[in-house]
Amino acid sequence: MPAGSSSSSDPGAATRPWHERLPSTGIVVAGLVVLALGLRLWELDERAMHHDESLDAWWSWLFRNGRYERYDPVYHGPLRFYITAGFYELFGESEAVARLLSALTGTAAVGLPWFLRRELGRAGTIAAAAALTISPTMLYYSRFGREDAQMVFLTLLSLVLGIAYLRRPRTAVAAGLAFVLACSFAIKESTYLFALLLVVYLLVVLAAEFDRARTEPGRHSDDGPYRRSFFLASLALATLGLIVTVVVGARADELFGMLGLYVAGLVAFVLATAMPVLRSAGIEWSMARAATTVVGLAIAGQVVRSYGEPPGEWSASILALGTGAGLLGLAAVLAVLSRLSNLTDARWWAVAFGVGGLGLVGHEWLGRHVAGLNGAAEWQISLPTIAVTVLVAAVAVAVRFPQRSVELPPLLATPAALFASGPLLLVALALLANEYTESEADRFAALVAIAFTAVGISLVILARPTTTAERFRWPPLLRSLGAIGWTGWIITLAVFATSWFLFFTVWGRVKEDWASGFTRAIDYWDSQQEVNRGGQPWYYYLYALPAYEWFFVALASVGGWRALRRPTFTSGLFVWFALGSLIIYSYAGERMPWLIAHPLLPILVLAGYGIQHLWARRDHRSMPAIAVMCVAALLATGATSWRASFPNGADSREILSQAGQATPHVTAALERLDNIDRLSRQTTGEPATLAIGTANAWPYNWYLRDRPNVLWFDNESGPPDDPTVDVIIADYSVINTAEYPDFSATPFAMRSWWVPTYTEAGPRGWLAWARGRELWEQRSGSGFIGVREVDDAGVDDGLRARLDRLQHGADDASQSFVSFTGADDRPDVESPAFAEVDDGRDGCGSVDQWFLVRRPLADAERQAHPDPIEAMGPLECASDLIASQG
Repeated sequence: MPAGSSSSSDPGAATRPWHERLPSTGIVVAGLVVLALGLRLWELDERAMHHDESLDAWWSWLFRNGRYERYDPVYHGPLRFYITAGFYELFGESEAVARLLSALTGTAAVGLPWFLRRELGRAGTIAAAAALTISPTMLYYSRFGREDAQMVFLTLLSLVLGIAYLRRPRTAVAAGLAFVLACSFAIKESTYLFALLLVVYLLVVLAAEFDRARTEPGRHSDDGPYRRSFFLASLALATLGLIVTVVVGARADELFGMLGLYVAGLVAFVLATAMPVLRSAGIEWSMARAATTVVGLAIAGQVVRSYGEPPGEWSASILALGTGAGLLGLAAVLAVLSRLSNLTDARWWAVAFGVGGLGLVGHEWLGRHVAGLNGAAEWQISLPTIAVTVLVAAVAVAVRFPQRSVELPPLLATPAALFASGPLLLVALALLANEYTESEADRFAALVAIAFTAVGISLVILARPTTTAERFRWPPLLRSLGAIGWTGWIITLAVFATSWFLFFTVWGRVKEDWASGFTRAIDYWDSQQEVNRGGQPWYYYLYALPAYEWFFVALASVGGWRALRRPTFTSGLFVWFALGSLIIYSYAGERMPWLIAHPLLPILVLAGYGIQHLWARRDHRSMPAIAVMCVAALLATGATSWRASFPNGADSREILSQAGQATPHVTAALERLDNIDRLSRQTTGEPATLAIGTANAWPYNWYLRDRPNVLWFDNESGPPDDPTVDVIIADYSVINTAEYPDFSATPFAMRSWWVPTYTEAGPRGWLAWARGRELWEQRSGSGFIGVREVDDAGVDDGLRARLDRLQHGADDASQSFVSFTGADDRPDVESPAFAEVDDGRDGCGSVDQWFLVRRPLADAERQAHPDPIEAMGPLECASDLIASQG
């Protein structure tokens, strides 16, 4: 017996390959979770609070103290405030506790690839978990008190639960997914972007499944569950369509309209793919049903577009009335001259178009006339919401078992009623969405909406698809969605609705805010699209993302190639989310470092696919060299991650910090305040009195939340002329120190920034930064533009003006396009700017302030506590004043 073999419980262990003797996948992933937790908790309170971190910490503190009033989209969803307030109760109030939710969710995300191990494989699962552990971006923002790590966790958890549901449909999984989505909406409004990408991908998958049923019924080829050529072409179509949609829509200020057209186009694509399959199965009404559903969607979209506008206004303008009149005219033509059509169900099309047109015109009439009825301003959503909920539940129970049918009067069972049910239901739901968000409501409109909903739901149930084909089966995606039945979906929707209601109404205390997560969230997001926070060009993420994540991007390119060679639902999902997220976030109205995490998440999962692909070919002669390169790249990435999160966590020259981060000077200033308080108590028995300016109140609001003797002043009035004031903190431009001879003054940088301007930042500039962290130069004559708010006038100036805006948006996009490779040596690239004159140094800047201490205290402080004063010395990346002070 070989030496040492007796110690093994498995006699064959010594003869198995080394990789089969490694710990199980679960143990390795658990070890990575522990490592991730340690990295995310280590020195969590060392870095001064970022502007946004202090906001989150402050609002959580307000909720804990009963002073949080209602959801405000400016500060994103309220759920994280509730949870962080709970942490305050458990662990006390500190910077580390304020960041704890991000640290825990960032850690939890590391363990989620284990639930995708069937799709990723052993090596891929471990690699994806490792990537989430040491990714510089993920580590930095898991130690950052914003919502980004929380959104990464919830997004990945949503995808994991969705995949688990499709693998084995269960009500519990669907309800869990509904709860996670409600939490995601209540954390950040970017969930709407996630939902859009998910809907688009499901449409692509549905088209691919119909295509497989059409071309290869009952067969499974070697390229996976979909025909590879069709699936890739559909993804390409969706990708190109999304690019055109966001570019033209954003430039023309018609983004929502373009997104509606984009989704409608994809729906039409799916219907065109499905038509041959449905016809061959003997589903005679499929063409008419598809057409009327599209019409209903268009009508509902137009009605919903006008939500929140004052009753009595021309809410949908000429477009609404024109569409309604056109549909009525088309209905009349088809009904009278059906011989001109080769469709046997032309009359029923006419009825459907007629119902749609009447619904649209009727909505306009309601908006102009009914709103003036008595009680319109007082009546609220509660009664119609309850009535519709009870109605849906009753109908669902009535059709719980397939063998039970719901019989309606003959008039409602006619083909006309069946064809009309879809638009009726959609218009009814649109009426509810329009009338009961934040605008006034009235009893008559509520009754109309409830009646339409009742008829629509009943008829949709009666119009369930039937077929004369013996072996026909609906595509797997549709079968999975219907697998849990009405009871399962009622439970799922109830979980979502209850969670949504509790989160956005502050646990039921502000009941009228139940819809604010949709209404105010969308309104605010739309109004801010032209702001371009951060002032970065569209290709910002092409620089910022690979600057830290180049290794994982390279692996993801391998994983993406492997994923699309034999596409599956999961592999295609992450490829699409990587592409779609890059497109959407590149053209959203804010391009900031923390948003890198959103397109990075699917890239890290695809990196796992890449490692799995390489692992499967580990016997190839080139693999040892590739393995050495991967290990070296992993070590380099780990070093970058450590540097960015720990030594350089507050250095603006790190892209991940870049803007809004408080400097170490703030930590020194707070330490000085504590020291001065101790000195003041020794002489007066009271802490020092602080006068501080409100112009840059963050992060001071958080740091000074419990401090007594604080006097806030605005820049116009200046510091109070009060002999009891011991310390003054004010913006550099507000105070002339010569006018304060009784104070000792120290300049310091409250915040520093570096916002790249791309004058020398094409691929060559990026390589220079990656090699030596050399900053791109500031463009001459620039001035920093801060964040501003934009009010949306909401003027609807007609169809012609909207079409003109779309044309101008397309022209503007084509004329002003600057490619990624074209940024090098471009002399006049529109860019953000800085308040100081360019000195050719590095484009760094800072918000500078004075720290003034009354001289007796200042002398005592310098004798007893000199270190914090010395810590307010020069910073390398700051304004000329701070960078050069002695």
